[in-house]
Formats: sequence, C-alpha cells, structure tokens
Amino acid sequence: MKHNRTRKAIAALTLLLASTFAGGVAPAANAAPSSASSTDCVKQYPVTRVDSITPAGVEVAATPGLATLSHYDTGHPGDDLREVTPPTGWTPIKATDQELRTYGFPPRPTTAQALSTWTADLSTWRGAGAPGMCETALMAGVTHTATSLFWAGGMAVNGTPDTNTFWTTDDQWQQPAFGSNVCSSNATYVAWGGLGGFNHPSTARLLQSGTMTGSNLVSNMFWEAISQPLLPNGAVKWTDSAGTVHGGDALESWVYYSNPWASLSVIDHTTGHSHNMQFSTYNGSPAAGYWDGTTAEMITEAPVAGGVILDLLKPATGQTLSTSLTVNGQPNANFPSWRILQQDSGILVDDTNFDGIHQWLNTWKRCHFPS
Repeated sequence: MKHNRTRKAIAALTLLLASTFAGGVAPAANAAPSSASSTDCVKQYPVTRVDSITPAGVEVAATPGLATLSHYDTGHPGDDLREVTPPTGWTPIKATDQELRTYGFPPRPTTAQALSTWTADLSTWRGAGAPGMCETALMAGVTHTATSLFWAGGMAVNGTPDTNTFWTTDDQWQQPAFGSNVCSSNATYVAWGGLGGFNHPSTARLLQSGTMTGSNLVSNMFWEAISQPLLPNGAVKWTDSAGTVHGGDALESWVYYSNPWASLSVIDHTTGHSHNMQFSTYNGSPAAGYWDGTTAEMITEAPVAGGVILDLLKPATGQTLSTSLTVNGQPNANFPSWRILQQDSGILVDDTNFDGIHQWLNTWKRCHFPS
C-alpha cells in the first residue's frame, strides 16, 4: 500500500514548504510519468560551449594541451554549470595541489597513512568520462531529527543549526550489487556523500554526489544541489558509459564548497573513471544558496519523486559497506557525529551500525514503511 507512504511524504514535504509558501502556491515537482522510472531523464543538459582551463584555474579559449571545460545549458538564463576534463597524459598522482583543486579531485593528504590510501586509490585513475548530463525526477528528502523518513548512515555535526564550519566531505563506499527487484516498479537506491540538508527543514540546503540505482538495476554517477522549498532541483546523472557503475566497485564522492564555486565529483576506483562538475550559479541561485556547512554526511537513501517516498531497492547482500568519511580533510572521528536511521514510528527501513570511527554497514530491512 502506497497511500500511507504518500501521506508521510506529503507531511514531510509540507513541513519544508510551509514557511515560504504560506498563502501562496508551491511550484510543481518534476514528477516522472507513471510508466517511467524516477531515474529516467526528464530534462537534458546539452553542452553549449567547450573552452579550456589552465592548471591555475583560469578559463581561456580552447587550447590544445590544456584541460577541457564543457559548459552546460540548464534551461535557466545566467546559470554557470561546467565540467572539467583533465588534459591527456595528466594523472592525479603527479599533479600539483592547485591542479587537483582545479580539476575537482580530492586534495593530497598531509599525514602518511592518509596519503598512502589516497595514492593507492588514485593510482587506478584512467581518465574522466565524456561530458553528458540529464536531470531526473529524483529529489533528496531532508529532515531535522536523528531518525529520518529518507536517510540512513552517518554524519559529522558541529553542534549548531546555523554555523557553517564544514566545506568539504570525502566519502568512500563499496557500490552494492542488485541481483533482482523485490520491491516495486519504481524502487530506487541512492548512495551519496554531501554537505547539509539536515538542520533546516524549512529552508534545507544540500550539495551531494554519489550513485543512483533505479528499478532497472542500472547504477549511474549523479550529483544534486537543492535549496528547499524554492529550488527542489532533481538529481542530475551522467549519461555516458563511464558514468555507469557496477556492484563491488570502489566509489568515492567528493563535495567541495569555496565561494563562489561548488565542486562535486564521483570517482570509480575499480574502473578508473571519474566525473566532476562545478558551478557558481545553478537554476538562478549562487552556489552559496545551496551550501549548508553544519553537517557532512555519507548516506543511503530512498528519495522522493512526485511527492512520494520511493521504495528502497534491496541490495543483493542486503547491505552497503561505507569505508570512510573524511570532513575538512580530517577523519570523521575528529568531529562529533550522529547515527541516522531511516525509520518511522520505530519501524526500520534502512538500519546502520555507524559509530563515527570505523567503517560501517547500512542494512536494508524492508521496501517501505508498512501501511
């Protein structure tokens, strides 16, 4: 029965919308047709211009030997959405610190242990995927309690609802396999790292990147930037073959904010492919409008589409292994943290044994809340 889940989703979304749209009409969500998966494309982002960018981050006309800068049209005048493709022969292992930042890669750690892991991970990198994005009907659900109708996992917190101290999160996990669909025709499973989305139910801001898996069991790299309730943008997925990930792949998400830019990356260390996008303005809002630096998290989620919390697709093993959460370049253990359970009235959908220090498992319990 979906009526109860619809009611719960509407109640949660009403909380998000009430403060701004009291007495007015909220914009309609980009709901997918009933016959389509919520991970299907509902809006293409075509590439409109290709320039170059220097290692120092200066945008110039297309120049052989430099990194490629692909600009996208989101359909909103004034947006500045772009994707960086490093030059041929470049490798992150030999890159300068500035090049890593310009090309959207996690920074080189300063401690020996972290540097060893970083080097091992990025030594597998083979190249960036081909430009190509589309917006889906998926939208992140946001909440403000230690249990969530949408999320499970862990996050670093700074103990305040309104002081921004987190500007980057670097998360790693093993992409789960999905052997069959035991839930429904629109079941979805999303794994992501991000900044924000938890402390402000009426004006939630969230930057995130990771992987989305639809009812067809295909997993794609994606990113999303939302600012509820005015800009509940759909998740945007990369559509090339390098943006497709498989069960067992070692994934890394890096989300970075430095005014005026937001940078969101996904790296598949098993295939050696990556995608990175950057924006200063998206759907008419500056990057600062999407940044909430009060939390940094690694989450598995049953997202919203068309105002309904979707069924949570079951991983083949029933679990997702998260191996690290790094915040502001430091281990999550250096910060206070919260454990998040996806549950309603004590009924679990997605459980977790996150403890803030060690790697952890998110464990699937059921497709949805019982009616």
